[in-house]
Amino acid sequence: MDNWDAELRRQRRLYDAYDRNQAVRKRWDSNQPGTRANEHAVFQGWAALLRDDPRLPGLDSRLLEIGCGPGTVLDGLGAAGFRRQALTGLDLLPRRLRGARQGGFLCVAGDGGRLPFRGQTFGLVVLSRVISSIFDPALARHIAAESCRVLCPGGAVLWYDLRVGVPYNREVRAVRRAEIRALFPGFESRLYSTTLVPPLARGLGASPKIFARLQRLPLLHTHWFGLLIKASF
Repeated sequence: MDNWDAELRRQRRLYDAYDRNQAVRKRWDSNQPGTRANEHAVFQGWAALLRDDPRLPGLDSRLLEIGCGPGTVLDGLGAAGFRRQALTGLDLLPRRLRGARQGGFLCVAGDGGRLPFRGQTFGLVVLSRVISSIFDPALARHIAAESCRVLCPGGAVLWYDLRVGVPYNREVRAVRRAEIRALFPGFESRLYSTTLVPPLARGLGASPKIFARLQRLPLLHTHWFGLLIKASF
């Protein structure tokens, strides 16, 4: 638990520093065309995967995002067809939830390793760029276990996270397929590579045709995206 608590303190310091750094905020501004295109592909992709399999929860299912921050992903999901009234966000820093609440989402402050929800409450759980920022294996395992606990049978984790490291940011790490499978034993894994290298995407955002061509090249993809499906029994 000591390492877990130390990791949570690191997370609080890290995201507080991100929020205060204008250059970081500008880099990840969703209004930047390249960033917006990368994010749009993820939100629409999740919606398409769920629509394509009638056995999976629908876009009107109750959904929890762990580590929702100001609500950028929740807002993107709403725009992609998910029912906004069914979307809930949780974040470690209460201050970061202001933006999500302004978007009309139900928001709760808390630790992803100790979710304040009853079991089998949600049809969908979003883990978007969460595990790659966690360096304590115990906390990563607990977040995965808590995600499983609050998921209904047959529910799915909507996954999006780094598949390669970031040389200029040592506060994040790559998450390999084997680690994802180990975190979610017994889950069906449907993972695909996605996301054009972000610095390149930001540079090409004003050139949609070039962006679209390069986005099709797996060699230039930096993230895993897809579904982790809980057994229905």
